[in-house]
Amino acid sequence: MNHLHKKTGKTYEVGVMNDFDGSTYDMCIITKWDPDYNESPTLVDYYFGEYNPELTDYCIDRFIERQEQLKKSVKRMSDELVINREVMEPDDIQDLEQTI
Repeated sequence: MNHLHKKTGKTYEVGVMNDFDGSTYDMCIITKWDPDYNESPTLVDYYFGEYNPELTDYCIDRFIERQEQLKKSVKRMSDELVINREVMEPDDIQDLEQTI
């Protein structure tokens, strides 16, 4: 099912986990599908129990905060600490910039 995140207006998917015998777990799984990225979806978070819009928004908020912290850390490493762009291949530099 689609879930519209209140703060960003972006759509996330919320589903349940099925076992091979057809039974379902009492668990909601939140994923983010990127239409420009043809790989598996990003696992945002999960929680036990029935679908809860407020809890889903809270989990997405936490995911966004962690992503922002990661971006800041990667940028700091890139700018100040470890990554020397002068010795990197152009494709690697482009991948790094897209990650940041």
